[in-house]
Amino acid sequence: SSLSTGLNEIRWLFPLKGVCSEFTAIKDTSIIASTVHDHVEQKLEFALTTDHSKQRPSKKNVKNTRPSENAVVVHTDASDEEYRFELLYGNDEVKNILEKCLDVSIVKNFKTPSTGLVTLVFNIRFAPFKSMDHCVELLVTTETGGFWRFPLRFTAVEPPVDDTLLIEATGLGKPSSVGFRLNSQQKYPEAFNAFFESGSDPEFSVTPETGELAD
Repeated sequence: SSLSTGLNEIRWLFPLKGVCSEFTAIKDTSIIASTVHDHVEQKLEFALTTDHSKQRPSKKNVKNTRPSENAVVVHTDASDEEYRFELLYGNDEVKNILEKCLDVSIVKNFKTPSTGLVTLVFNIRFAPFKSMDHCVELLVTTETGGFWRFPLRFTAVEPPVDDTLLIEATGLGKPSSVGFRLNSQQKYPEAFNAFFESGSDPEFSVTPETGELAD
């Protein structure tokens, strides 16, 4: 025990590491807007306004790994710096919704010789399947500890009426119908439900009421 060995004091050491971050104000939020069942593709440039080159460790302390799909290596005269990105969602519900209709990738990067600052160009494809208004953060990090946060806002509104269906009567007491084709707006088949809104004439019906839209 500590009494028998003469130990009368125990201390714990907790290492602390300080990192520098850059956050873009809410007023500078990038807005990506579309209508439901449509899509928009937009390129956004984000300048990493703080140079972390002085924080760069020696090469022997940096893991020599291939960059992931969410990363890009910026080549400089001094060394190569890898920048990674991810989206930070408010909650799991927002994450599940946006992951189904959002594609983000780095398409270009460049470093300004006069300032030494790096700019990353992102391609964002937004194809909403329902109305929404969600804010997320684009987080850019480096293996040397630097990180930047950029607010993004994704909005989608209901589109105008797709079409007007004209059903011509074939005679009194005889049913009439009209058909049309729909395809999934996603990259994969999608389940659907078809129905008339409440208050519609009960003489109207739709078939099939459920099924799967082909991509």
